[in-house]
Amino acid sequence: MPKPTYTAQQRLLLYFLLIFLAYNVTANGDNYGYADLTFHCPALTTCPAVCVTDIANCPVNMSCRNGTSLCADGTCSSQGCSDGLTSPCMEPLPPITCMKVVDYYNSCRDKYQEAYDYQEQYSADVIEESTTLLTFKEPIFMFCYSWISVITVMI
Repeated sequence: MPKPTYTAQQRLLLYFLLIFLAYNVTANGDNYGYADLTFHCPALTTCPAVCVTDIANCPVNMSCRNGTSLCADGTCSSQGCSDGLTSPCMEPLPPITCMKVVDYYNSCRDKYQEAYDYQEQYSADVIEESTTLLTFKEPIFMFCYSWISVITVMI
């Protein structure tokens, strides 16, 4: 298959688009994005965060190497983590973020799909547990029932 060629205008537009995307990702304060400016396809990217309930549940490739510790934002540090780091794993996701991995987006889904499925199921379970169902015995319903009964009797 022949390698696609790009005109200077297309390269310039693509370059500015990548810079814009990289700036937007890092300007939000999470520094979670990775922009591959080499114009190779498919482009490398930061895999979506994997949230787990325990560090031991992180996939093998998303665990910090020996001598480093996992920080709240998904980075590994050998000198300790800063207190100001925020985790991308907010309610209703599990609380612990596994290490950030830079790979091809499709490879991320292939390699870590089981972890993403667990994360989605956990989130769905938390939402289901926190959702209260109506019993039709709440005060507003009792008021409506009483009011309808009184009107019916009066008629």
